[in-house]
Amino acid sequence: MPAMSSASSSAVAVRRFPLTSKQVMSILGIAPLGVYVVCHLWTNMYSLNGASGIDGAMGYDDAVRASRANPAMLFLELFGLGVPILIHALIGLKIIARARPNNMRYMTFRNLKYALQRLTGIGVLLFLGAHVIKARIMPAMEGHSETWAGMHAALSEVPTLTVYVLGMLGISYHLANGVWSSAITLGVVTTPRAMRRMEWVSVFVLLALLTMSFLAIWGFQPKL
Repeated sequence: MPAMSSASSSAVAVRRFPLTSKQVMSILGIAPLGVYVVCHLWTNMYSLNGASGIDGAMGYDDAVRASRANPAMLFLELFGLGVPILIHALIGLKIIARARPNNMRYMTFRNLKYALQRLTGIGVLLFLGAHVIKARIMPAMEGHSETWAGMHAALSEVPTLTVYVLGMLGISYHLANGVWSSAITLGVVTTPRAMRRMEWVSVFVLLALLTMSFLAIWGFQPKL
């Protein structure tokens, strides 16, 4: 019996060791994807300097050129960002495909958050595709990086500004609520009280991301 018990416990340990696909998605959503969102918004906030006419290394154009000048940048974009996005998206789409919405039957706040998380996930995926093409691929094909003037002109178009604002709202909510759900999925919080506290952390993250997004857009001074 002891040997069988030991073998049984070892089997349980082996089964528990690998991460579930949802845990992998949660980890990738926080790092590197969540970290990249914060860093990207921070770079975009250099637009405030460009709007003020400040020249030199602290301007938006210089900040973008400095990031692009790193020889490891393309490798990091492809494998440090592109691959995690692909994995995160594939797992997320699989979860969405299996989901059976019941918001009309159970009209609770957490049920609404669950639905919004899936809806914004699809929206963010579409936004990222458009954003990469317009702000990364197209300027690269023309032999330069995106510039303050280019972003100013793009955001002065109503459709582009609308898509950008909706995209940032979706990213901010998806990441902020993802912080809360990831803490539960990864076992960081396990009690109802800890979950409620984590919701306040999620609110703080949401407000911080929305503030950074607003400042970045404001810095590009879209003229409508």
